[in-house]
Amino acid sequence: MNSLRAVSDHFNRMCSIVASEIVMRVHCEDRVQAICRWIDIAEILRKQNNFMGCKAICSGLAVSSVRRLEKTFGRVPAEAMQRLSLLN
Repeated sequence: MNSLRAVSDHFNRMCSIVASEIVMRVHCEDRVQAICRWIDIAEILRKQNNFMGCKAICSGLAVSSVRRLEKTFGRVPAEAMQRLSLLN
């Protein structure tokens, strides 16, 4: 049971790190760059069969405080958004 809790805590920390790394950026272009970088990292984790890490990043990108950044997501390249949708 302790290992399950540790896995869950790690997943939640990863989600929080992803979300805070994006939300803490002041400029929109910096947030776009951060989102694209996290998508790249999630793809790498997926290729390494690290599904938990990939899903943690995708969940962090789906946190409400991040998803509310409509202007930011409007500037994320369509190719990156398509890659994100394939990861989900």
